[in-house]
Parts: sequence; C-alpha cells; structure tokens
Amino acid sequence: RYHEYYRNHHLSFVVLNKLCIGEVMKGSEKLAYCEALDLDSARQYCRQIVDNYLFQSAITRPSSSPTIEDISDAFLAIREQLSSEFRALLLSHCQQNNTPIHSCELKNIGGFNSTTEVMLAYAQFSRLLCDALSYLPPQQKSGQDAYLSIAIKMHESKNNHAIGLSISLSSNVFHSIRKINSHKV
Repeated sequence: RYHEYYRNHHLSFVVLNKLCIGEVMKGSEKLAYCEALDLDSARQYCRQIVDNYLFQSAITRPSSSPTIEDISDAFLAIREQLSSEFRALLLSHCQQNNTPIHSCELKNIGGFNSTTEVMLAYAQFSRLLCDALSYLPPQQKSGQDAYLSIAIKMHESKNNHAIGLSISLSSNVFHSIRKINSHKV
C-alpha cells in the first residue's frame, strides 16, 4: 500500500495481480477509482483527476473573493497537512499581531535551512488554501504569484540591519486564523 496527499486530496494505491489500483478521496468521499499497469501511471492518472476536479470546482465557484469565514473553514480543512515548522510561522504572525517579520527571522522561527524554504512553505500553504477554497486567484498587476497573494504580503525591508524581504499574512488570512484561535494553529 502507498498513500500520499496531493492538493488537499488523499491518494491511495495498492498493487494486485500486476495491476495498480488507485483511489482519490476528499475527506471521507471517494471521488475516483482507477486501474493502471504500474504505480507511476496510477499516480499520474489520479493526480490528473484531482487537477480536473479542482479546476471544475473553481470555475463553478462564485467569482467573489473568499470571505474570512470561507478562509477559516478552508484552514481547518488543511490544518493537519501543515508542517510543525510552518505552524510555528503562523503562530509567530499571530503573536506579533501580523507585523511584518523579516524572512531571515522566519527562517529561524521555523527551523528552515534557507529563506527559499520559507517562501516554498508559504507557497505550499497558499496552494492548499486555494484548493480547499476551490478558488483561482486573479493574476496580480504587481507580478506577485497569484496564489501567494491570497495568503501573504511582502514588504521590502529598508533599514540597515535587515536588508531584504519581510512578510506578513494577508488581512483575511490573519483574521481567519485569529478567529479560529491562534493557539490551535
């Protein structure tokens, strides 16, 4: 048996009699079943099913931006998929009342090896959140990644002690997490 999470969906696979059987689950709901000759083919097919399902869900969703209530519900749905390192970042944002935190400090708070890993963690969170919301964020005029724009705000640090990038949560994400209770992050 092999299991993985892909874009907020649980995929499981088992090989029986030279066939790999894959299942796509969202919560307790079985969305799809497939058979393939090997694990790689079954994984690819199940991931395509998830991609198509999320795309269809997003285009049928009302085009309005997600509310704080929507984001709170989505956060609760993905919370178990967030690493303890990333949860430490969210808790830090809450404890500092969402004041921008320098990326080097975030790296230390979460125990990451680089600020690139910090950004990748925010990107993964943003994608999971949008998937849970069935939301395709609009392209940003600033050039910022559309998915990241729903979750964080980036601030250029201008003092001599911390040249680089500081990060805060977007207002709706911050208020959603606060609403849930920052201790349960």
